[in-house]
Amino acid sequence: MRIERLTDYVKTVKSVAAAIPSSTAITATAVDASGGFDRARHVIQLGAFGATSTFDAEVLESATTGGTYTKITGADMTALVSGGAGKTVFIDVPVNSAKPFQKLRGTAGVSTVALAATCDLYNGSRVLPTADDSAVAENVFVA
Repeated sequence: MRIERLTDYVKTVKSVAAAIPSSTAITATAVDASGGFDRARHVIQLGAFGATSTFDAEVLESATTGGTYTKITGADMTALVSGGAGKTVFIDVPVNSAKPFQKLRGTAGVSTVALAATCDLYNGSRVLPTADDSAVAENVFVA
C-alpha cells in the first residue's frame, strides 16, 4: 500500500526570490499554472520592515509568460505598514485556463522590506472539496 504525499496534489514554485527592496517594486517570477491546476495560493513571507515601510501586493494573470499581465479582480492585499513585519500573507486565486500565467506585483514603499514568496498550485485533480472555485481569498497570519 502506498502512502499518499502532499506533492501528489500540490506543486510549489518560487514566485519572488528573497529580497530586501526599498521604495521599489519587487521582481516576480512568472508562475505557470497551465498544468491542469484550478487554484494558485501565493504565499508571501514578510521579514523585517524599515521604520516607515509599507508593502502592498496583487496577483496578475496573462495568456503567455511574456505577455501583458492584468490584475485578477479582488486579488490584492491591503497595504501593510511596519506592523506587518514577520507576517505571512496568503492570496488564493482561481486559475483562468485562458490566462494560466500569474505574477505577483508588489511594492515596498518608503523604506526596506524583507520578503520572499512561493506559489502553491493545487486542486488540479478536483479531489479536494471547494466551496467556490471562482472566489479569491486573502488571509494574513502572524508567523
